[in-house]
Amino acid sequence: METVYVLINVESGAVESVIKKITEMKNVKDAAVVTGAYDIVARIEGEYITDVLTSVIRGIRQMEGVTSTETLVVVKL
Repeated sequence: METVYVLINVESGAVESVIKKITEMKNVKDAAVVTGAYDIVARIEGEYITDVLTSVIRGIRQMEGVTSTETLVVVKL
């Protein structure tokens, strides 16, 4: 199982609609509105890293209201 955390910035006033869409995505296991440099943090899991990253690229990054993302890939040591 592969896991990434996605740090997401959204347009002003779009947090509620974006978090709703993100939590409805198939591979999203958890998402929360946060304070600080980012607006939302999402945990995405999938069998293959390509599946997980596709969820970010074709899903989250293309959502209306999303202005930027930063993806953190979990490394198993």
